[in-house]
Amino acid sequence: MAGALDLGEIIGSFGKDTTFTGRTDIWMEMLDEARAHPFLGCGLAGFWVIDNPSVLALYAPDLFPWRPTEGHEGYLDLLNEIGVVGILLLGLMVVSYFRNLAKVGKPSFWKWLFIGVLIVNLTESTLFRSASFTGWMFVLSYVALYAELIQSKAHAAGSLPAAA
Repeated sequence: MAGALDLGEIIGSFGKDTTFTGRTDIWMEMLDEARAHPFLGCGLAGFWVIDNPSVLALYAPDLFPWRPTEGHEGYLDLLNEIGVVGILLLGLMVVSYFRNLAKVGKPSFWKWLFIGVLIVNLTESTLFRSASFTGWMFVLSYVALYAELIQSKAHAAGSLPAAA
């Protein structure tokens, strides 16, 4: 049964690039880079900087002539930058968000933005990027949930009047 479902063969049969336009190659480079500092990473936004020798090596003419500025897989970029410890903290942050969302007990528009950002980060590096709209939506959805929690606790304690 080994090789029965070869993703590269399936994608190639449709005439598509099996490397997802070079993305799988950069993913391998990012994994190799993350192995150099697996626990704490190289620092948030500390890899894709102009004078980084590792990035300059990626810009070698034969390797990536299109000069990537991100790993095109946000979780790999985060693994490289914040390490396993940071990824675990991110996981706790996501779990905490959904646990607190369940405590609020009412529909939330922001949860869909939160989920959407987590999905978008699979293809682009948007999480915790100051220039990224979706990164800001992630932070704002987190803040909006906690504002709702504070308001519901204050209402339950009787310090806020009932909404009309």
